[in-house]
Amino acid sequence: MPSNQTRILVIDSDLEVCGIIQAEFEGDRYRVEVAHDSATGLRLAETRRPSFVLLELGPATPEGLDALRRLKEIDPELAVIVLSNDASPEVVVEALQYGAEDFLSKPFDPALIEISMRNIGEKRSLRDQVTRLKSELERDHAFGMLVGETSQMVTLRECIEQVADSDLNILIRGESGTGKDVTARLVHQFSSRREGPFVKVNCAALPENLIESELFGYEKGAFTGAVRAKPGRFQLAHGGTIFLDEITEIPFALQSKLLQVLEQREFVSVGGTRTIRVDCRCIAATNANIDAWMGQQRFREDLFFRLNEFSIFLPPLRERKDDIPLLIDYFLSLYSDRYQRKRRDLSRGAVLQMMEYPWPGNVRELESLLKRVIVLDSEDVIYQTIGGQRGSIQAPNGIAAGSPSAVLGQLSAGAPFPGLKSQWGERVAPSAPTSISEGGLKAIVDRAVETAEREAIVETLNRTKWNRRKAAKQLGISYSSLLRRIARYDLESR
Repeated sequence: MPSNQTRILVIDSDLEVCGIIQAEFEGDRYRVEVAHDSATGLRLAETRRPSFVLLELGPATPEGLDALRRLKEIDPELAVIVLSNDASPEVVVEALQYGAEDFLSKPFDPALIEISMRNIGEKRSLRDQVTRLKSELERDHAFGMLVGETSQMVTLRECIEQVADSDLNILIRGESGTGKDVTARLVHQFSSRREGPFVKVNCAALPENLIESELFGYEKGAFTGAVRAKPGRFQLAHGGTIFLDEITEIPFALQSKLLQVLEQREFVSVGGTRTIRVDCRCIAATNANIDAWMGQQRFREDLFFRLNEFSIFLPPLRERKDDIPLLIDYFLSLYSDRYQRKRRDLSRGAVLQMMEYPWPGNVRELESLLKRVIVLDSEDVIYQTIGGQRGSIQAPNGIAAGSPSAVLGQLSAGAPFPGLKSQWGERVAPSAPTSISEGGLKAIVDRAVETAEREAIVETLNRTKWNRRKAAKQLGISYSSLLRRIARYDLESR
């Protein structure tokens, strides 16, 4: 079959209908195959992988709904158009609930089939565009959670790029708010499965008696209230990635079934007898001490080893405080644009206050605080939320706490100020004494920081004979950050 042909499968017991469709569409653009019963049609769907299935539904084919369900299991993205003599609202609604894309009532004009296929194609194209745009936005936000130039974050980004395109299962460990969700999404986005679904399951949010049916699906009549079959999350993730957040919350009795899926890529739904095969990558995450859980016989060791084919650890924000200025800059820009507010910069005092805070909620807590700063257009919320007073700097490394004048006095006297960092994370020191009449405290500190930063860059560039990459490494910043500083301070002529 030529690669540009669209394959159509017709499953209909009416020989005349099949003949009309075949005569109308068989040619350069379409390849039509016919099955007069559901069993044959399902076999063809599995082996030929059609783009469209025209499925008969009616009194002559009582198994039609079951065939529709089976077709969607074979390929969740398969476009099924139902053909039926019964166009009652109940039948139409039921067909659409089972996954049909469209419904045509017999007898029909064959031209309507082509219109339906074109509409389905356009709708899916639009959906794919929206999905791509959404993924790009999520990816941008995800990168924000992983902003940083500390060695931990540089290593983390390198690990993600290296492991993403493999099919290794990944276990992400870290405290709440460190970015486990966005790390999993980044791995998916960088992988060859990026066009497939990303299905997140928050295991902690599911009642214990529902986790199995949510993960593996159930058949009609499997339990009270199961009026129709429902696919599980693993089926929905076919061809993509399933993300099991808070993996330690899965009941111990169910962990053996999860292990079977990871090892054999197959399972049986709740109340079912048929084996269902799936192809998806598993990423799991936890903020618990999983080693302790295994020691207490609450988590299976064999499941841990299967999940932990590759391990990623996300450091808490308190262990990478040099990244806080970068995160502040990123989130202020992000939410200024999103909320259509004027971009504001924080005072050095506010930044210092945030540098000293331990951030028990990690990056998520920082992000939430900066959202409020943008919405309220005031940094007072920082002092109200994490403590301290506007204009005071809490004794960072040798600077005594006190009024702005006391702090200014120490700055003017040339006292060391190792707690202060520029927006890009470099440690800086004050320059020569500055008169308070030249501006407020913020302006004075800003000028001192810029002067010290400029002098440090010039000195390092001269020492490395303007080898920019070597200078960036000695300064402890990225190469691109150094180039921005060189342009900002107009150092190219040196």
